[in-house]
Amino acid sequence: MKPAGFVFAFAAGLVAAQSTPHNGLRVGGSVAYLAASSDVTEPAYINPDARRLAQLLLSRRELAQAQAKCSAAVPITIHPDGSATELLSTQAPCIAFETWAEEQASDYAESVQTGFTGVERTPGKMVLHRFVRDGLRQIYVSYRTTVEALPDGTYRVSFGPSSEQPPADVRGKKDWAVLSPAQFPVPQILKDEDSLRLVLYSDGNADNTTRELVDYIHAGSEDRMVMRKEAPRDYYADDAEMAITQPRIRVNGIACDSVVALPEMIRGPVLWIYVPGYGRYLLSLHSYADAEFESAGEAAGTSLTFTSKGNIFRIDTAERVAAGSGTYTVHMLPDFSWIPADPSDRTKVMIGAAPGV
Repeated sequence: MKPAGFVFAFAAGLVAAQSTPHNGLRVGGSVAYLAASSDVTEPAYINPDARRLAQLLLSRRELAQAQAKCSAAVPITIHPDGSATELLSTQAPCIAFETWAEEQASDYAESVQTGFTGVERTPGKMVLHRFVRDGLRQIYVSYRTTVEALPDGTYRVSFGPSSEQPPADVRGKKDWAVLSPAQFPVPQILKDEDSLRLVLYSDGNADNTTRELVDYIHAGSEDRMVMRKEAPRDYYADDAEMAITQPRIRVNGIACDSVVALPEMIRGPVLWIYVPGYGRYLLSLHSYADAEFESAGEAAGTSLTFTSKGNIFRIDTAERVAAGSGTYTVHMLPDFSWIPADPSDRTKVMIGAAPGV
């Protein structure tokens, strides 16, 4: 058993493995397991020395957890010979956070600390009080994440403000801004390979660029999680198109099974999707500033995701959505007044393409 640093060892590993695209930098990460490490039953020891060794290991673990401000983050088991093993199986259910600075300055990597101020567990459920602290900009962000394991092997993840107090050196200080994310997603159903994006704060600059600090959140078995290699970036080709092939649509993690008959592939510079109960959305790799498109998601490989009013829409396809191997920003314009002309189609998902706005 490693006696210390278990939370930030994971974070260090994330940073060390990062790629360095021009507009994004992974600056931290944290993980917590749904299994509770505090529920340890000590076995019948072979000899008194084994018991003393086990107690020493437990005290070191508790000290490490106190220093990391994350009680019971890693499950362990104690063996009859007094040894202890951290149950860091890659198949153990957990929740992982990757913190990225997007449109970043290089000093983010040195200034950001991440972790938890509290972990509360009941069978099949965990409540985390997450914090991200930017020492250079003197911004402290906190929020609450609740993770529930569902019978079908998926996870319900929900968010809200944290009830934990900021640390004493931040609380009540005029130089520090204490924040919660401006908008939380509605509760999401996540599979092992899914992730969701939560903007912690945006930092507007005089050069009209916006830097964002973002948490990407995964839930499930670590060996099936798809960690990020880069932040989304703009697609610069003027004739950029997106293609949707044999789409599978989910809203907030729940599959949409009622879809109108679609051609094998839908392709164009502007795609649109109509989802009953939510409205129609125009999507493009270009911003179309005059038409008030806004950055709302990304296209990466065979998936396209975007967010509107806390709802997360995901389209998985049989082939790549955008040409190239990168992760590209998707811009969105809502069109809530539009409805299908045929009343029989108004309860079905529809997808189409247009040559322009």
